[in-house]
Formats: sequence, C-alpha cells, structure tokens
Amino acid sequence: MKQLLNTSRLRLSPVQPDDLQGCLPIFLAPKTTEYSNLPRTKTEKRASGFLRWMVRISEQGNGFSWMIREA
Repeated sequence: MKQLLNTSRLRLSPVQPDDLQGCLPIFLAPKTTEYSNLPRTKTEKRASGFLRWMVRISEQGNGFSWMIREA
C-alpha cells in the first residue's frame, strides 16, 4: 500500500477494499453524513458499494480517497 504521509502517530494512505469494517460505523451513522458530501448509506451492502467506488475512482485517477490510519 502506498503511503502518502507519515507522522509519529498517523499514516495517510489510499482507501483499500479491506477498509470496509473500519468505515462502517462512519458510513452508517446519520450524524456523520448530515453535513458532508458522503452518501447516506443505511445498509452494509450500500456502504460496501460506496467504498468500492472510492477505491475505483482513486485507482482510475478520477478522484482520490484517503484513509487516516494509526502508525
């Protein structure tokens, strides 16, 4: 996985397909998407589809999606 930014505590890197479990609480929480451009996903299936889309646009060079991870 390509690392874009590293600090002593965090790493910034592209979204990966296996990030779904970590993203589910964020994607499924109504308060998370209330004031953002994230789609309001109500099921794990829709959240999974959104994550796959994020990965695909990044890989195609049509956008970017980042994950902040603990170092």
